[in-house]
Amino acid sequence: MKLFGGKSHKKHSEDQIVSQYTTNSVELDEPTVRFDISGADSTAGEQTASAGSLPTETDTDSFVAVKQKKKRRTLLIVLCCAFALILGAVAAIWAWIDDPDVNQEGLLTQTPGLVYDSPEPSEEPVAEPDPTEEPVEEKTGRKPGTYTVLCMAKDDAGLNTDTMMMVKLDTEEGTLDIVSIPRDILVDVPWGTKKINTMYGGAEGVPNLDRAKEYMADVLGFPVDNAIVVDIRAFIQLVDAVGGIYYDVPRPMDYDDPSQNLSIHIPAGPQLLNGQNALHVVRFRVGNNGTGYANGDLGRIETQQDFLMTVANQMLTLGNIPNLPTLYQIVRDNVNTDLTDNNLAFFAQEFLKLDKENVRFHTAPVDMGGAIIGGIAYISLIVDEWIEMVNAYLNPFYEEVTTANVSILTSDGTTLSSTTGVVPSWDSFTRLG
Repeated sequence: MKLFGGKSHKKHSEDQIVSQYTTNSVELDEPTVRFDISGADSTAGEQTASAGSLPTETDTDSFVAVKQKKKRRTLLIVLCCAFALILGAVAAIWAWIDDPDVNQEGLLTQTPGLVYDSPEPSEEPVAEPDPTEEPVEEKTGRKPGTYTVLCMAKDDAGLNTDTMMMVKLDTEEGTLDIVSIPRDILVDVPWGTKKINTMYGGAEGVPNLDRAKEYMADVLGFPVDNAIVVDIRAFIQLVDAVGGIYYDVPRPMDYDDPSQNLSIHIPAGPQLLNGQNALHVVRFRVGNNGTGYANGDLGRIETQQDFLMTVANQMLTLGNIPNLPTLYQIVRDNVNTDLTDNNLAFFAQEFLKLDKENVRFHTAPVDMGGAIIGGIAYISLIVDEWIEMVNAYLNPFYEEVTTANVSILTSDGTTLSSTTGVVPSWDSFTRLG
């Protein structure tokens, strides 16, 4: 046992005890029998030895007991101080963490009219309510504890966000829903390439989070609370910072593109992926031999979702996020977001509270038949299925989204349709060649 900074020793002899006694630094490895020194035979509860005399066994036992009592008192003080520091740190963290402001305005209203009608009401007769029953008050406004974030990722080459996900966190229900948005979805924007992945860069190639949120709101039917754009360099660094990710790669991946300085060569099967290889796995779509995912970009999205689920499972199994300060700095250096540092801390905290089975991935329903407009390939949302998905997994309001709240453009290549009844001219589309 080690007391007051002295070295550890084995059991002391009587001479050692006397010597230690006179220097006021007793060290013992074995417990000493405690005794009561509060009786009438003691003087003010003290035991002393006459000057120059050898302490008696009673004197030595008394001294050891007093030192043990002092030790316990010192240890108690140290523990109390440590506990106070911990409480102070926790209080500081809780004071620093702050949930983001959310939009309370409700659903959007699109004008002028509708091309897509909401589902017809059931033709079955509706039973009249029992007049004796208390009417059920319909909830309105925003659901408590819900937060929506548009998450996008871009590469160094430009501002097109080829990976897009709409996220809703529900802290009341303990769920995190993530809906992948295929990059080639047709949207009604005023510039020529009318793809959903151009909303962040716009016509001039100038990044703008508010613009991306505005046009995404038209597709959702409600305002988006926050947005975040991650550079692919951050993805690589984040994976490396947590020590890599164990992942079962679904297929062999071999692809070379000298123009992008890109070379992907990853075998199928379980393996530890570093940041660079993890990025290759989530970017791969078609190999050198022309084969790839049978369903094209949707196949890549499935792999991305599976990889992210694996990451979430590993973090939630650990119960923490390894190397969090480093991760935070990586995010700050490579991310454009309207979330504050306090907001990011809040989301990290809430994420670690989730059960793995409550992290749920979905993919926006699209017509993969697509349309070629001006030499550019587009795909369209399946409107009714999309609205159903929005209400099930993304809508933070009690009121359900309908086609009256969204502005969604679709095309089969020969005609254009819009939920608002107003479509752009064919001449407004970019034309290649």
